[in-house]
Amino acid sequence: RFDQIYYFATPKIFNNVTERINIKILSDFFDYYILNIINILNLIDKKLSKKTYFLLPSTIATKYEENNKNLREYKLIKKLSEELFNLDIFENVIVKIHKFNRVKTNQTTSIHKIPKYSDIIIETKNAINLMK
Repeated sequence: RFDQIYYFATPKIFNNVTERINIKILSDFFDYYILNIINILNLIDKKLSKKTYFLLPSTIATKYEENNKNLREYKLIKKLSEELFNLDIFENVIVKIHKFNRVKTNQTTSIHKIPKYSDIIIETKNAINLMK
């Protein structure tokens, strides 16, 4: 008996830079950010009898054309995920996408001007307000 679900699963985001898109990394991101979510949403959509909100975190990185070659696969899949889950395809699940700002984690310690990890709490509260 819940009315909100949050999905924050993620693999390592920053990868080694290669000249071409790495299919293995792209596939891993596809599994995390699309396939796993579809499986979860299909499962819960069948079991629910009332509308339930599903918070799908995304990233502000999809809005910028940064020349960050170690984010190419991540950004491609996140953009695809946003487009796919903006479609109204589930009967009892309402997907809400929130573009989170970057936060300081062990993956982003080399990036400057990033909010503290604790700021993700504020971001999440803002995202929750979108679901009301």
